[in-house]
Amino acid sequence: MLAFAIATAGCNEEEADTEEVAEVEAPPEVDEAPSFDPAALLSSITARLGGAKLVAGNDLVVEVLPMAGGQVSGLVYDAEGNVVQNAKLTVTVKGADGSAKPVELQWDADAEAYVGAVAGADAEASADLIASGPLSVSVERDDFEPATGEVEVVAVAPTPIYGGDVLVAGDVSAEIVTLPIGAIQLVAYGPQGALTGDADIKVSVPDTSGASHDVNLVWNADASAYLGSVEEGLELGNGPLGFTVVRSGVEQSTRVAVSPVRAPSHEGDVVVVGNMTVELVPQADGKVYAYVLGRDGASIDSDAQLSFAFGGGHTDPIPATWDADAGAYVAVVPPEVDVSAAPMRVRVRRGGHMHRGGIAAPAGRALGVAWRSRIEAGAGGAVPPGQARVRLAGPDIRARGRGGVRASVMGEVAGDVAEQAAAARGAAVMAGVEVRGAADRIRGAAAAARGAAAMVQVTAPMVEVPMVSVMASGGASAGAGSTAMATTRRREAGGEAGASAMAGIMIGFGN
Repeated sequence: MLAFAIATAGCNEEEADTEEVAEVEAPPEVDEAPSFDPAALLSSITARLGGAKLVAGNDLVVEVLPMAGGQVSGLVYDAEGNVVQNAKLTVTVKGADGSAKPVELQWDADAEAYVGAVAGADAEASADLIASGPLSVSVERDDFEPATGEVEVVAVAPTPIYGGDVLVAGDVSAEIVTLPIGAIQLVAYGPQGALTGDADIKVSVPDTSGASHDVNLVWNADASAYLGSVEEGLELGNGPLGFTVVRSGVEQSTRVAVSPVRAPSHEGDVVVVGNMTVELVPQADGKVYAYVLGRDGASIDSDAQLSFAFGGGHTDPIPATWDADAGAYVAVVPPEVDVSAAPMRVRVRRGGHMHRGGIAAPAGRALGVAWRSRIEAGAGGAVPPGQARVRLAGPDIRARGRGGVRASVMGEVAGDVAEQAAAARGAAVMAGVEVRGAADRIRGAAAAARGAAAMVQVTAPMVEVPMVSVMASGGASAGAGSTAMATTRRREAGGEAGASAMAGIMIGFGN
């Protein structure tokens, strides 16, 4: 045992003499994964549907546009902003009855979005089926784990009243009407109801060349809407429509990739329905001629199913059938239908999916005129909103409701020009009037009216009077207390026939 111990000790001493001290290498540094920033991911994605955005998982953004009538549209974006088409998207919204409503969305190549609807959306076309509230999403993709996300409150886009685009930015929804002549009208709703001047609102609109223009809108209490316009001489065209709202220091925004901006071709009311437009031309006998145009402006003939739905207890959709002789879809609205009670929902089924828009008959220029007696009867004799008359010393040009009114006054238009408005209430009038004639001067004046506002841009290519700006406000009752302010700026025309003039007229009437 002793010999073994000594031998072992000697061996260790020899190894100690020849042992080299090895350098110990530190483990390789591992790059730390950057922390996930949902806000940065959200801000990097540009909305395309005019919907609310939320993060799903840690690399996807889902945009959702819920409509009060039951339709839900959505898009899924990856971290680079590319649209993901091969996913299964489920959106759970708050129903009008307070319950959670899961909606499975399917990809629609024509709409270039996922679309779906809550149960009963077709059968109860005149009822609101979705309410503002919590919203959650689930995205399933092959070879990926399911991604989910949720947000406490998302607004629901209401049925349009003026035939415009509806958008949702967080807990705020808006309807935006843009006219080719450059006028813009917007109504917005928050969790507590309509926004009435307590928010800063800006829109971005494209002109006919595609250039974008930012317009800060101003609250107009008489119109019950935010109003604005692009600079003089610009005409608006199809393209991206942006909406930004700031309340209590919090900014929310959204954007529609392509918003159709079209003037009426048949003197009707133009309604935005998804990426299409439907021009409604009503007749006094209750018929409605509807002209449907696609996103590219091409007429959609016979391969769509078109119907209308009204409130006031009449919930059954009214079909419009294709009439080749008329070149339009034609429907008959029975006389017992109260057209004044609620917005008319315009529904177009195409490619297996339903697309919706809407307009209130009293707010329409053509609808308000053709169906005036029906509106008055249904509303208990009330004068429909948006009735205004522009009187030009001889022939009358009537600018009624919202829309690009174009009329011609041929021959002499000399002396004063009076701006008169019939008693009206409840809506904004936005119209464009073309005047032809010759005059030495134009003077604006206003008669008293109540409860409506008119925004009229007049293009007078053959009037030898340059710039006219008229602002007028009415008193508390018709026929009393009206005031008018008019300013004229003369632009030299060289005395030639055909000299041009532009007049922007804003008429606001108090209650």
